[in-house]
Amino acid sequence: MLLITGTTVNHAKAYGRIAFSCPFEEQPQIEEKVKATNHKILTPLISLDTPGKATVCVVILADPVRADSFCGWKDLHT
Repeated sequence: MLLITGTTVNHAKAYGRIAFSCPFEEQPQIEEKVKATNHKILTPLISLDTPGKATVCVVILADPVRADSFCGWKDLHT
């Protein structure tokens, strides 16, 4: 579930992009909601092989305020 809190993200200690993990089943829904609100998707939902680790499913969204991106990752914690 994506919650809009009305607060800003403190990027003071962030390096590049911020990734949020979520169940794979939610990723297509997130992508559709982003499309429906005319926000930019940098990379549509794809599977990425990571040698020696789990394959991750990712959708990369453009942050409407900054150049950072948000990613949804499947099996991030395996």
